Amino acid sequence: MEGDSACDTSSLTMTVEDGSHINTVLGKAISKSGLSANNIDLIKVHGTATYNNDLAEFNAIQRCFSTCPAIMALKPFIGHTLGACGVIELALMDYLLDMPNIPVPDYVSQHPQDVMLPFAPASRAISSFEHVLVNHSGFGGNNAALVLETV
Repeated sequence: MEGDSACDTSSLTMTVEDGSHINTVLGKAISKSGLSANNIDLIKVHGTATYNNDLAEFNAIQRCFSTCPAIMALKPFIGHTLGACGVIELALMDYLLDMPNIPVPDYVSQHPQDVMLPFAPASRAISSFEHVLVNHSGFGGNNAALVLETV
């Protein structure tokens, strides 16, 4: 497991919308892991479901990957936990490693036109992906990313 974090201080509530800062953090986390973006096959997005934050994350992922890997989001299942989301989502991902399916939010099938990135199919298990990039974007432009290996 390798990661990176930084704060861009562009706003009290979010990171810069062009995604440049998140992209830097994602790129450094991937580089520190000894992998390339092409090795990442699943991204756990922060996925706040707020337009500006999701736009910043979308822009960062578009900058970082020539072809976007499948994504998953946990926030629709646990809500906004403020400063606790990182540890809660890591614990939930650990639990989900033993599950046969990735949880997929209902809105993915109910409103596919509103989905910005390709979700992993519910028929796959997290453990079927080798390298997972975990992204968190916090208040005040605090961004963190981890690269996890599932094997």
